[in-house]
Amino acid sequence: MSERRPRPRRPSPRRPRSNGRSTAESALGPLQVALKYAEFGLQVFPVFTAATGLCQCGDSDCKSPGKHPKTQHGHKAASSERSKIVEWFEALWPESNIGIATGAASGVIVLDVDPQHDGDKSLTALVEQYGPLPRTPTARTGGGGQHVLFRHPGKRVGNRVGFLPGLDIRGDGGYIVAPPSSHVSGGCYEWQVAPWDAQVAEAPSWLWVLLSRTGSKKAGRAGTRGRLDAERIPDGERNCTLASLAGTMRRRGMTEEEICAALMEVNSGRCDPPLLDAEVERVASSVGGYTPAPQASTLTRIDPRCAHEK
Repeated sequence: MSERRPRPRRPSPRRPRSNGRSTAESALGPLQVALKYAEFGLQVFPVFTAATGLCQCGDSDCKSPGKHPKTQHGHKAASSERSKIVEWFEALWPESNIGIATGAASGVIVLDVDPQHDGDKSLTALVEQYGPLPRTPTARTGGGGQHVLFRHPGKRVGNRVGFLPGLDIRGDGGYIVAPPSSHVSGGCYEWQVAPWDAQVAEAPSWLWVLLSRTGSKKAGRAGTRGRLDAERIPDGERNCTLASLAGTMRRRGMTEEEICAALMEVNSGRCDPPLLDAEVERVASSVGGYTPAPQASTLTRIDPRCAHEK
């Protein structure tokens, strides 16, 4: 009689890594979470996902993997309408990251803390000087940073990049990627304090003071602030105008990231209709490759981009 051997146990399937913790949102699909955000008045839209360093958009040289919208009009299409959300996250793109439009649309502004540019150190210094931030919805980003949500003040708040090292403001015309979206690093976005666990707090007064103090510096860096709030840019002139603005900013020494952030604000606020975010990123990338120099030839070299828009 042959001896029975015990069957080897199959290893339990491992769940995807989620920055070391499990969240209720990760157990739900994008559709359910997006609808939950909409219940709290947040305007949402589908965003490309990213895995193993590649963006779902298929562009191997994508400048914003896992962070740019799938919709034709980008984050401008954000909605809290149930039928629209179901169409996006169930019928069209069931596997999507989730974007939240910031500003008056959702009633929030966001303090974006980027530790790769010392944002954590900047925030620590501010807390030591002014005291702790109020309890408010706060997310840990896939890259290890933070998104801290504050109540929109009811008047326009522009997007600000680097008002202090590693600290940005996402306001009107901006957006963030929200939990449980995936990050190109392999991590994911997670709520530390979810919108259904705490009311959105008012921004501390010192934040508005800091933004007002650094406003003139931003204008000096961009060199085009007087033009950012000017007339609308119609279809047929958008690429050319953005390329011209980008050339001016590059000659003044702005980085590709700073140029892209400024162009995104111009695109959302003035272009009618706005270009796709990917097209704005291509303009910034093209101009960002030139060496900063106050030469008119820079604009001459990039003007052929205008021919791409019919």
